[in-house]
Amino acid sequence: MAATIERHTEVHEAGHAVIAIALGLPVEGMTVVPDGEAAGHVIIPDQWAILDSWEARERWRDERTAIMGRILAYMAGAEAEIEILGNCHGGDGDDRLWISRMLEEIPSERTPAQLEERLRGHTRALVRRHRAAIERLAGEIAQSRSLSAVQLTALLSVPVTSVAKRA
Repeated sequence: MAATIERHTEVHEAGHAVIAIALGLPVEGMTVVPDGEAAGHVIIPDQWAILDSWEARERWRDERTAIMGRILAYMAGAEAEIEILGNCHGGDGDDRLWISRMLEEIPSERTPAQLEERLRGHTRALVRRHRAAIERLAGEIAQSRSLSAVQLTALLSVPVTSVAKRA
């Protein structure tokens, strides 16, 4: 039986949230309540807010690491759909736009396309590692429809995974 659009949205948004939290990124909330063109969204702050959050927790990282963490979290929505449901329903256009913009900000000897391919591989591995948490959160968001940062923190006992190695 094919998954519904709602189920794809739940898994997609749960993928973003779980991987962001696993990477130590702050997540300000998530919803699967449609809003204009979006079927749902997870609020992940920009790299400057991420760096401030890390500094407050005495974790010292650079801007490149924060951007790469955001890219992995943005990629995790589609990758979670593929891993758990077998395909991406196609609602990741905005994610792809932001990913391409962020890839341009990262100094690298690789082209943005090469870097994207490498980071997608890292994202797939993270999604597989945290699949149970993604499925658990997708089930929870299906019931509650929206979750705050406090609720997400309480629900997820995801071990923090170090941000991807330099690509």
